[in-house]
Amino acid sequence: MSMKEFIHKVCWTNAARSFAELFVNLVVTAETQQVSTLWFLWYVKICGGTTRIYSTENGGQERKFVGGSGQISEKIMARLQDRVKLERPVVRLDQAGEVVIVETLNHEVYQSKFVISAIPPVLTTKIHFNPELPSLRNQLIHRLPMGSVIKCMVYYKEAFWRKMGYCGCLMIEDEDTPIGFTLDDTKPDGSAPAIIGYGLKSSGSDFDILLKCGSY
Repeated sequence: MSMKEFIHKVCWTNAARSFAELFVNLVVTAETQQVSTLWFLWYVKICGGTTRIYSTENGGQERKFVGGSGQISEKIMARLQDRVKLERPVVRLDQAGEVVIVETLNHEVYQSKFVISAIPPVLTTKIHFNPELPSLRNQLIHRLPMGSVIKCMVYYKEAFWRKMGYCGCLMIEDEDTPIGFTLDDTKPDGSAPAIIGYGLKSSGSDFDILLKCGSY
């Protein structure tokens, strides 16, 4: 059962349905018809529940990395030095023998005892496997949607919402708005107060405008 079916079955009012659909969009950046109810409920459970998953205080949206979370990958790469290979997409993975053979697009070949894949599942469809992946695994890969969301920052002279006692977190249920969720994106030293908005819709003229703005 999809989350869309589940929501229409258990939510009796339009307001409840709108909020439930927005919640799914926010949490997994996918449409309700693309998400399994069983999987989504499991996902919410391991995140600590519906309130914790999107709350700013003692919740999933409470903290940020000073300098950005990309530093984690950068620090790991610095320690591994030249063992990290960039711009080498894998095109073939052969597990038929005693070792795993990995071939890249520029025809480099590597061998190892095992391989850990940490890419979005849908990208594995571009890799030739030997032996082929099980049919059920292939079906799963083709049915896992990629998240679709865009972030837009608006900067202000001062964080006026904090002076009013607000955290800058908003959930917007209006179908006509291109923004569904906002958070305080102010720098730690307060030098650049900002509100970050998340555009969640997969179509619509307003969302198209946001995409064009985000590309410049």
